[in-house]
Amino acid sequence: MLNEVMAKFQVARSQGERLVLCHGCFDLLHPGHVHHLREASLFGDKLFVSVTTDPHVNKGPGRPLIPQSLRVEAVEALRFVESAFVCPHPTAIEMIELLQPDVFVKGAEYEQSSDARFQAEQAMVEQYGGQVAYTSDRIVFSSTKLINAAKASEQISLIRTRLDDLGFTIESIENRIEAFRNQRVLVVGETIIDRYRHCTALDLGSNPWLERVGVDERVSYDGGAAIIARHLKAMGATPVLATHLPV
Repeated sequence: MLNEVMAKFQVARSQGERLVLCHGCFDLLHPGHVHHLREASLFGDKLFVSVTTDPHVNKGPGRPLIPQSLRVEAVEALRFVESAFVCPHPTAIEMIELLQPDVFVKGAEYEQSSDARFQAEQAMVEQYGGQVAYTSDRIVFSSTKLINAAKASEQISLIRTRLDDLGFTIESIENRIEAFRNQRVLVVGETIIDRYRHCTALDLGSNPWLERVGVDERVSYDGGAAIIARHLKAMGATPVLATHLPV
């Protein structure tokens, strides 16, 4: 496949066409990718897309969700993509060096990025006199968030199925909650303080498992036996909390 792509590239270049290259995982292909690739195609006459091979998709356990052959097929099905192919390397550096596109296009999030991998790609493009361009961030999606949301929805469905198997209905659950109203309930257990930091992503890091963030807010919540007592209070009960206090 790579030989076919190189042949197409050479023919287009011999005809004086301006050639564009994009690179990514596209696992799974979503509207943000479509927007990015459509904009990228406007930087030249023909758009070529290298797709990360399965072993180099460092997105966590169970990824890629879609194998490389189908990811390539999905990208190439877009009418503004001239050709898509599997990149056997961890980054696009080797493809950039081999094809030397007129324009290498990345998403808007890379414009201020200190990611060492991207910086190496950018240096390679500049080395032979090519251009690095960026698409807008008007439409933003995250494959990882979409996949996690789908998994969460699946878990909710499993919980509902399990509740049905146990004979629970919304009405029966509401009745059980209502039964706590005006009851005195003793809660015995350890009190925990759950602390959260709400953050904003700054940019992509050089390590695919890490991301640089800025802390916007720090909040604390009752946890352990304390949150059980709070839940009982919200249901109308009068909880009495017995917990251990450090000496």
